Amino acid sequence: MIPLGILLFLLLVFIVLFYGLQRYIVYGQDGVYLDFSGQGQAQSDGMGPSSVDYGVVAEIVYDEADYSEIQTTAGEDLSPVKALYLSAEQVTAETLGSISAQLSSIGANALVLEMKGTQGTLGWYSSVPLASSYGTNGTFDIASAIAPLKEEGIWLVARISCCIDEYMAIRNAPLALATAAGTVYSDTAGIWLDPSNTDVRQYTAGLAAELLSLGFDEVLLSDLYVPQPTDGTELVFSQVGSVELTPDIIMSGYALTVRDAVEAAGGKLSVVCDANAWRSGTTDSNGQDPELFSRVFDRLYWLTDGNTVTSDMQIVGQAISQDQLASRFVPIMYNTSTTESWAYPYG
Repeated sequence: MIPLGILLFLLLVFIVLFYGLQRYIVYGQDGVYLDFSGQGQAQSDGMGPSSVDYGVVAEIVYDEADYSEIQTTAGEDLSPVKALYLSAEQVTAETLGSISAQLSSIGANALVLEMKGTQGTLGWYSSVPLASSYGTNGTFDIASAIAPLKEEGIWLVARISCCIDEYMAIRNAPLALATAAGTVYSDTAGIWLDPSNTDVRQYTAGLAAELLSLGFDEVLLSDLYVPQPTDGTELVFSQVGSVELTPDIIMSGYALTVRDAVEAAGGKLSVVCDANAWRSGTTDSNGQDPELFSRVFDRLYWLTDGNTVTSDMQIVGQAISQDQLASRFVPIMYNTSTTESWAYPYG
């Protein structure tokens, strides 16, 4: 009885220590360690949440965002891009086969193709596991379709929606952004994935790297921000930490994860900015911090028009240097004479 009692006592002590120390676990570049100061640094996703599945749920420690330490080459070796933009429905073999003449007619040197929209279906057959596992794959042989355009020297940009993905959110519920009521969050923009989720980030990173391997030169991320419900809905993120999980921390982790994959694949990475948030100075609410985005993304695409493009350029000019503005600020509008770079919607 005495040895059995000692064994039970030791088992109880082990259980208490095991679960009691979870809040002090930190995952760093040097491995897993305990930090009793509360100042541990999680770095697996840049500055965002770090998670490793060891079969237990751990409380993860975050640092406050500090973009000054981001090593960046964003915007280097770029020339102004004059692009014709095709939506997902317009990306067909027939359209791509006859697009060269239209590019020449408007003086375009690039093509932006929407390869993944907010519905979540892909405009090509992907080997990324999540795409094949949850039925979001397309069937189009995009590599063969763009090969002649690449031979002509046309700069090819693949646009993919990040956080709004109807099919993946419905079919793979653990990746969906949840509400406090236990439902999947949706708004007028669509149905949302959880931007703090590591698998969501890796899915985007995998798709981006694959598109570059198929012949694209640049990946353009859209819908990359944290939603702000206007009806008081409380959002529940899958990652938790010892400090508040702010939109800036969420977006920095997401952006840096995808950037690392794109850099490894030898391509350029750009983003469609939430122009209204930048104009109103409310980017702290959605995570599109101008300092972060200017350090991570090569180009900043911007939905605008002839009435606001000048003031919009001034806003972006506060985040990136004037000598890079011509090649890094890309207004999306029906106007090709105001700026050196532009994206003109097709049709």
